[in-house]
Amino acid sequence: MLDDSTYKLLRELHELLENGVITNDEFAFKKRELLEKANAQAPIPGKDNVVQEQHAVVENQFDFGSWLGKNKWWVVGAFFSLAGLYAGWYSFIRHDPGKDAKAAAALYCNCVEKNYEMLVKVDEDFIKSFSNYNFTTKQLARKKWNELQQSANSQWQQCIEKVEAKKKELARRNKGKNAVEFDAIYNAETNNYRATKIDQYNTLESNIQASISAIKNPTPDTEKIKSDLIGQRTQFWTFNYLSEISGATIRNTTENAGRLELEVMLKLNSESSGEHDAEVIMVYFQDGEDWTFNSVKMNSISYINIAPVDTWQRVILLPNTKHNTDYLGNKIWIKLPCQNDEEIAQGPDMSFDGRRCTYFYIRSREASPVQIKIKYMPID
Repeated sequence: MLDDSTYKLLRELHELLENGVITNDEFAFKKRELLEKANAQAPIPGKDNVVQEQHAVVENQFDFGSWLGKNKWWVVGAFFSLAGLYAGWYSFIRHDPGKDAKAAAALYCNCVEKNYEMLVKVDEDFIKSFSNYNFTTKQLARKKWNELQQSANSQWQQCIEKVEAKKKELARRNKGKNAVEFDAIYNAETNNYRATKIDQYNTLESNIQASISAIKNPTPDTEKIKSDLIGQRTQFWTFNYLSEISGATIRNTTENAGRLELEVMLKLNSESSGEHDAEVIMVYFQDGEDWTFNSVKMNSISYINIAPVDTWQRVILLPNTKHNTDYLGNKIWIKLPCQNDEEIAQGPDMSFDGRRCTYFYIRSREASPVQIKIKYMPID
């Protein structure tokens, strides 16, 4: 039978065990010690000497119950101190993948915020000043826009490099499942933040793209036309050298659904046949924002022929062509071999009767040599 003091101590030990202040092993040890002490104090008939010896031993042992009774509040205080230290470690020192990911994401979002502020200002200023730039091509407009964005892009690069370094540092503290959780939370945080900014920026971007798209890129100029002609072969002329083209004038432009037709008047030079006036139709197709050369057709070419005074000059007509003659206000004789060398007076004072041979002869009816111009055209 336990006495009241022993029973009370056992109850207090049990409460400490339930509160986690002592362990099961400590509780069992102290319980055994108390029971041994209680049994030693109980009288055993015929064994007075043994009891006295055991009582002496027990009195010399550490009295935990007495110590606990005297130091109970110190023990409770120590327990709560340890609990506070654990809570502090768990909250502030322990590696938490969620907190680490949010810390890295906050740095990234700060970069995004600053970058969008700069880009929005650049885009707004660009839109306001767009008409003042007087862009002649879409390429020039985009080049200027990219130049204005360079400072924002440079700032973004510097900021994001620091963020990536910090992110790697935080990510290294999280392994296994924690690493998966870290990545998932980081991606969710950053994507959600970008989504809050992207609509405003996309609206500005769309407005700028619309303004740039409205710029009508210029049609090919005469220098490009000359360059595109080199290497082209037509019914009347093969273009080999730029030096053969002494002049080019765009007389008419027709554009429809990405197709461009240019009617161009050319001045051509030949070592063998002299100067020529020619008319070509050049076809271009729109390739993205540029005009790409497709084909060329020569509609006409003229030859200058000189009629001497005292002799006949032979003129050979180009085969498979139509032609007409411009006497340039000069008077000449024409001899037709296919008409028994009949001689016909021609010029502004005479009407043309339509007779022609594949070749004929000309001679001036004036006191000096004169010129006539024959213009050739394709039959089809």
